Amino acid sequence: MVGIAKFRNFIVKVGDGSGCLFQPMSEDYSYVLTAKHVVDGHDSIKIEREIFEDDGKISSIELEIIGQPYFNSDKNKDAAIIKIKRVDDLDFLLRIDDPSENLENYYICGYPESRSDNNDGYRQDKLTVSHPKEYGYIEAEIGKFITYKEVVGQSGGGILKYDGSYLLAGIQKKMSEKDENETLSKIDFMPLSFFDEIIEKSQGALTKLYPSYIASFTNLINKIFPLEDIPIEKTRDLIKSELQEVARELCSEFTPERILKKYEDSFVLNDKKLVNSEYLWISFLELLVLNQIHTEDKITLEMLSNLRKKNKLLFGKANKWADLAESIFKADLSEVEKGGCVVVAVLGDPTPTLTEWSKDIIPDICKVSIKGMTIHSTITNPFEELTFKHIYAIHKHIIDNCHSFAKANSIDISDILKKQTHGIFAP
Repeated sequence: MVGIAKFRNFIVKVGDGSGCLFQPMSEDYSYVLTAKHVVDGHDSIKIEREIFEDDGKISSIELEIIGQPYFNSDKNKDAAIIKIKRVDDLDFLLRIDDPSENLENYYICGYPESRSDNNDGYRQDKLTVSHPKEYGYIEAEIGKFITYKEVVGQSGGGILKYDGSYLLAGIQKKMSEKDENETLSKIDFMPLSFFDEIIEKSQGALTKLYPSYIASFTNLINKIFPLEDIPIEKTRDLIKSELQEVARELCSEFTPERILKKYEDSFVLNDKKLVNSEYLWISFLELLVLNQIHTEDKITLEMLSNLRKKNKLLFGKANKWADLAESIFKADLSEVEKGGCVVVAVLGDPTPTLTEWSKDIIPDICKVSIKGMTIHSTITNPFEELTFKHIYAIHKHIIDNCHSFAKANSIDISDILKKQTHGIFAP
């Protein structure tokens, strides 16, 4: 399943209501986010996840609950978190904190009572965000006429969006009004800040609502440098193994969480919510690995500022990385010294054929005056004195020169990698 069809993977039945799976910064457990009224007052709650089998049939899996639910202490905020035994493959669902930035193409997802007699009780309906309400709730309108009876049981379900990334905007509380009062298909939902408040007051019992790789690069090590186009499996595996070992050594010093504390979202170009994107942190780790290969010293977090003077990563989302040209040239490039490289990673264009903007084409794709650019004091002409490359340049160079690794072994692979990757970005 792809796109909005994949929403149901995140939605679960919670007693007579619904809930949404989310992976926090933990290796040991996952969350079910739901409404307090769905679980409060019940001695025991059953959480079930429906999955498609290979033959297309639907089966139900009961998820293992850890401890008691956690509730928002504010009686006006109907939010609850249930810890469950870790569920795999949830990391790519990211949070969105301000759905008012883009009001359309959300979906309300859950298991209404109206479908409880069906083997497949899941339902999702298109939603448009309307306006904020008392206590911080958000009102939204379902895209077609929906009665109160139709959505009873969807309380606690997720408000999801897909725009190339899977995003969670909040959790449904209830219909805004019953049918006898209004027939406007309006629902109220809780922003994720309600759940942040629960975590904040849990005294360390709960971890933050960010993917587990934000706390550690470890989960991303196997995803860096896939190098699938290297035809000789032995060569490919040897190169990947060496690069992944370098990454593993860096994990004790670097985490996305520490980097965010130091730089916040300063390296994200056109969509700040992408700061939690898996591809961003894969790209960041790959650039760290390349830097480590070319120094004898163990790279530390304190050294990162100096590294950014030579190679600074920027991250954005676009169908083609040239579409980000204006955002790149408007970004803060004041750290990058003369001769440095601006390394760009692009969600939506991870493997471009052209991995470097040559100095003769940059003036044609740049619509920003040099006077309007934020550049280092030593630079007078950034088009001549800076290099602009896609992160895929590392992959492409290794793949194109894979013959140079044909006779490599575990003893000399480190030296060969150092030699063959020299000069891809700024030295």
